[in-house]
Amino acid sequence: MMHYWWWIGALCVVLCGSSCFEIREEIDLQEDGSGYITLTLDFAQSKEQLREYWAAGQINGYRLPSEQDIHNLFRIVRNSIELTKGMGEASYTLDFDNFVGSVRAHFPDIHTLNEALTAVSQNLDWLYVPTFNQANYDFQGNEFHRCYPLAEPVTDFSYNDLPFMARFMLETTRLVGIYRFSQPIRQVSNPRAEIAPSQKAVRIELLLSELVQGQSTLDNCIILEPK
Repeated sequence: MMHYWWWIGALCVVLCGSSCFEIREEIDLQEDGSGYITLTLDFAQSKEQLREYWAAGQINGYRLPSEQDIHNLFRIVRNSIELTKGMGEASYTLDFDNFVGSVRAHFPDIHTLNEALTAVSQNLDWLYVPTFNQANYDFQGNEFHRCYPLAEPVTDFSYNDLPFMARFMLETTRLVGIYRFSQPIRQVSNPRAEIAPSQKAVRIELLLSELVQGQSTLDNCIILEPK
């Protein structure tokens, strides 16, 4: 099965000068710990350039995936979630006009959500996606924690030694986290986190290159006002 990250990298190179793509996670959390998760890959800002390459079926010698290839990838994610006991309403949508794909599901509690994401990572190991062995989220009392456990740093890693394609992909990929709650937010721990005017949502945005180099993190503790 083809390595999808190669065609993403190829797209980044030819789209130099424009925003490449956005990886977005959204959590809508209820007071009882249940809620919805939505995971999105969004290439909409580059859709005009992408249409030309999509019609050709390849880009700089790299074969682009077919619509069926992409449906198969999203089915793996949806099925991994759907087969996790307790998860429900798992579905995915693909918009090939705007190059946006999303997976959405309901979770009964944070523990079950963490199990579902571990299952997704295990079933995407052929994409070199690391397996999530630790919790991604925690919710206790009035505190919601977006965890981001990091492995031990690779001491011989040099960001500047990465190939141009790899660096460009990292520097044009936005990671966005949006977290919505049924009660007001008292405070957040991550300095990059922005609280919405409604006081019931938090947004955090960073570049994938910042995450890789340890310059920023998605880790965030959100403290809610008690009922």
